[in-house]
Amino acid sequence: MNPRDHVHVILSENVPPTWGGVARVAFSLAQALGEDGFEVLLCGFDRYVADPLYRGAPFAVQPIPSRGWKRGKDWTMAALLVRLWRRYRGRQVILYALTWKLARIAHLVTRRLGWRLVVFVHGLEVTRWGSGPKHGAMLAAFRAADLCLGVSRFSADLLIDAGVPRERVQVLNNGVDIAHFYPVTSGEELARVRDLRRRLGGEDQVLILTLARVIERKGQDMVIRALAELTAPRPEIARRARYVIAGRGPEGELLRLKRLAEELGVAEAVVFWGFVAPEEMRVLYNACDIYVMASRVVAGEDVEGFGITFLEAAACAKPVIGGRSGGVPDAIADGETGFLVDPEDPRSLAERLERLIADPALRRHMGEAGLARARARFGIQAVKDRLLGLLEALP
Repeated sequence: MNPRDHVHVILSENVPPTWGGVARVAFSLAQALGEDGFEVLLCGFDRYVADPLYRGAPFAVQPIPSRGWKRGKDWTMAALLVRLWRRYRGRQVILYALTWKLARIAHLVTRRLGWRLVVFVHGLEVTRWGSGPKHGAMLAAFRAADLCLGVSRFSADLLIDAGVPRERVQVLNNGVDIAHFYPVTSGEELARVRDLRRRLGGEDQVLILTLARVIERKGQDMVIRALAELTAPRPEIARRARYVIAGRGPEGELLRLKRLAEELGVAEAVVFWGFVAPEEMRVLYNACDIYVMASRVVAGEDVEGFGITFLEAAACAKPVIGGRSGGVPDAIADGETGFLVDPEDPRSLAERLERLIADPALRRHMGEAGLARARARFGIQAVKDRLLGLLEALP
């Protein structure tokens, strides 16, 4: 199959300016394909694609009505498919569903229209809906796809174990936009990085960052416990550490974390930063010294499919620490670009933090290795080339 003979239609409920992982993948893929001369249509919620950032984009956009989406998504998708059929009647189309829910209706018509269907697999959907009607509908969508793309080896293996034919499942790791995430070395933005560090304690502080939703799976509580583990044996190390929790979350979880920090005596070392606008993310990554997200499996089903923030931090030349769970091992080269730890063992996490806090040269070495790996393997252009190779291999 020659991908250049096709129109590439990307379906994603969430797209920038909202800045979740799926939104970033959808936008970056559309941009990379568009810049390479492919005809691309990005379909996303109307409230997002109306943003000025889409002016002059190398792809077209199609709004998906967001009002009443939860209850009427199937009808909304059916109407969208009719619109797409009218627009591309007689054309060859590759339809990318960034989530299985977007493929639930699409898979019923793509073969009749002669279109190709590519469905992305994140992992959480497979673990969360392990039985019942949703499980059956999900597997039907995956089995009908021409190609299922697991964002990690973990995600791909979940799908194969669920009965999707192995030959239709491939791994396509999430890519990082290295044009947006990079080490800041000069200019006004460097001044903003330095000002942020001053506000968080000065150059002598070692800033540890988690930039993610504040939910149990992301493991912010384990980092707080690890800080407490540092305090007793190495108080001089612990005094230098400042932990920044950036991101939104349920009020109950935020209160739980604040109480935990107070109970463990590390409240002064923990900063709750709150929401981070997309344009501020690069500054925050550059201001930190260590990026950590101790992701873990919660209740047997809530799991990290990959962990795009590890690559964003690496692209800013920062060493990373992640929980050895789900798809995280694809994002971190253990011992080279950072460390993988048992996400349920704060002592193990504390030991890795201690090594990096005490050794600036190790932080610099791992950060440089992570930057090189992010650019060579996970840059969106490399991911796009991998995708095109997989499409060309389709019969």
